[in-house]
Amino acid sequence: MATEGIMNPTLSRINVLAAYPSSALDLPILCKQCDGAPCIATCPRQALKRDHRTGAVTVDKWDCNGCAICMSACPLGAILIRTNGLAAKCDLCRGDPRCVGFCPVNAIAFKTLEEVSAERRLEAAKHVT
Repeated sequence: MATEGIMNPTLSRINVLAAYPSSALDLPILCKQCDGAPCIATCPRQALKRDHRTGAVTVDKWDCNGCAICMSACPLGAILIRTNGLAAKCDLCRGDPRCVGFCPVNAIAFKTLEEVSAERRLEAAKHVT
């Protein structure tokens, strides 16, 4: 079940741009959960907060007024304003990203920073003679 309660691609919290309208290539714009997130810093209502358990930046729908300042502040364009007038973004599905489980070709992985760093060190070590 999707975060929104129904399976509907139009409710995705990942911004997907049609990179080339004449082709089937789409470009996902993913939230990088930035350190020092400018979206948090610019929200006049403090509706964006860091979840201390998952590290994800979340939007509190009760505090958000849809002003879109966070959307403008996001360097990646990962925040959307939904038809309900509120901001939405990937919040890592509260620490269990559903996109990882639903990807039919295992192209998506959810890893900690430590896991990614270890993998990169191992890959770099393979190239050292």
